[in-house]
Amino acid sequence: SRKSRAVLHRLAQRAISVVCCRLSPMQKEHLVRLMREQNAKCITLSIGDGANDVPMIQGAHIGVGIRGKEGSAAVQSCDFAISQFRFLQNLLLCHGQRTYKRIATFLCYFMYKSAVLGCSYIIYAHTVNFTGKLTFPEGLDMIFNPLTSTAAIIVFATDADCTDAVALQSPQLYSPGQQRAYMNQPVVLKWVLLGVLHGAIAWCVPVGVLTRALQRNAQEDQYWQASFAAFTAIFIIVHAKLFQAATKPMR
Repeated sequence: SRKSRAVLHRLAQRAISVVCCRLSPMQKEHLVRLMREQNAKCITLSIGDGANDVPMIQGAHIGVGIRGKEGSAAVQSCDFAISQFRFLQNLLLCHGQRTYKRIATFLCYFMYKSAVLGCSYIIYAHTVNFTGKLTFPEGLDMIFNPLTSTAAIIVFATDADCTDAVALQSPQLYSPGQQRAYMNQPVVLKWVLLGVLHGAIAWCVPVGVLTRALQRNAQEDQYWQASFAAFTAIFIIVHAKLFQAATKPMR
């Protein structure tokens, strides 16, 4: 019943560990799904080495298969495969915590840099009454995403906040992933609002100082010089934010 499922979930939450004996494959899956249904914010991981573990592995958010003597069914149906159970520690504490930080920060950074550049389009479109005129010299905005995305991939792929030895000795470093500290609604909103603020400053300061309203509407040479200066400022700002986020992610 629904009531007994809730009671079982509360009892399991209070225990340090729970041992369930002689479960069928479907009972294993139902136990995993029970945790997911009772707490929508939880992140479940199942690990097994045989065909009887396949439903449980597929029912969890993350499935880990162990290569063993019971066949390859678990390995073929899992998200990650390891050779020995003890390698789970490295998978979670080393690769897991780094991968979550890298992917979450990269996604937030991608929205940030898009907001920085997009703010210029919105401001200038409003200035020229949405007549469809180019904001930057032709070609500049086309190379923006390839250059900034490539830089982000290189930076985050090589970023490591600690060595494997320190990560294995410090399980608390894994907690931000469980808490969704680097990727949640408040954090995403901070990134986007910061992008809008930086974009507005990077556009309004050079364009407002170097041009007049008539030059902006007519797109005279002074406007293109100011537009190039604004693009340069945007390019520098997003890369400075990239290196700052790699060392100290927003949370």
